[in-house]
Amino acid sequence: MESKGEVDPNERENRIHARRGRIDTRNANKDDENKKKKSSSTDAKKMNRGAQQIADSLNQLDKRKITGIQEVTDIRVRADDTENTRRINEEDRKQKRIEKLQQEAITSGSRNAAVEMRWADLYDYNMPQELFKQLQLQSEACGAILASKDGLIKDFQTQLKAKDEEYVVALKVQADDVETLVDRMSQQYREMQEEYELELEQIEDAFLKAR
Repeated sequence: MESKGEVDPNERENRIHARRGRIDTRNANKDDENKKKKSSSTDAKKMNRGAQQIADSLNQLDKRKITGIQEVTDIRVRADDTENTRRINEEDRKQKRIEKLQQEAITSGSRNAAVEMRWADLYDYNMPQELFKQLQLQSEACGAILASKDGLIKDFQTQLKAKDEEYVVALKVQADDVETLVDRMSQQYREMQEEYELELEQIEDAFLKAR
């Protein structure tokens, strides 16, 4: 008969086997967890590769869009600068015309007043020769007034002709700018389409390599 202090060898062996089984199970669970972690890490890397390519592609497309917008903006800015310069020059010429008209009005008014005053003085001349001489002077004074006005008219006619020619040139420049703008936008559309196709292929390739 066994004493109470003694342990059954079979029971002890069973405990050892049970403990070893628990250890093996725990180690197996750890191995499974490690495999899952490695698999998750690999999947994450694969997903990161695809996600990174998407981010890179979007960044590349954004850069291409910004470049295209800048190119179109440059054309518009150049056209606006040309038009602003034309308007500034036209305003400057307008101010000069106004100044000439004002100066002509002052000069003409002074000359007209002098001629008017001389008409009354002609009554004081009794000798035909002297009267004829004064009439000649009056005629010359009137001729100078008319010549000044004719010169101003001729100057304005020359400016008007130049303005007509400038208008024709401006229309041609604007037409060329519009044509350039349309061509550039069409080219950008084709380039962006090709860029989208290229980036889409790179994204697909990145995900295929990640499988």
